[in-house]
Amino acid sequence: MPISLPAAQQETYSKGGVTVENNTATALIQAIGDFTNHQVQFTFSQGTPADNTFVPGARSTHPTLSIDMLTGIWTASTGQTGILSVGHLTSLNNNQRNLRNAIENIANANNIFLGTVVAWT
Repeated sequence: MPISLPAAQQETYSKGGVTVENNTATALIQAIGDFTNHQVQFTFSQGTPADNTFVPGARSTHPTLSIDMLTGIWTASTGQTGILSVGHLTSLNNNQRNLRNAIENIANANNIFLGTVVAWT
């Protein structure tokens, strides 16, 4: 579900007076979780939604959002900073823990790592 951007935040690129790219939305394209240091970083791209997919713009910007999963303090590469609400921080931690458990289960079920999976709680 991409984020539709208001006109002021859309990116339009022209060549010779002809629009060659018009990025009307932004979407999450990468997530990196550092479970040891309790940090996550998300990278977004501007582009165009099409048929339930997202096509990143060839010339689009790629802003990042870094979040401390213990404190909820976040910093965006666009200059903004803040603190997540308790509800958003709890949701983020639950989702990251569920993802970690799922990936570890996949690794174990496919014999990448043998042993007994103990779920993170």
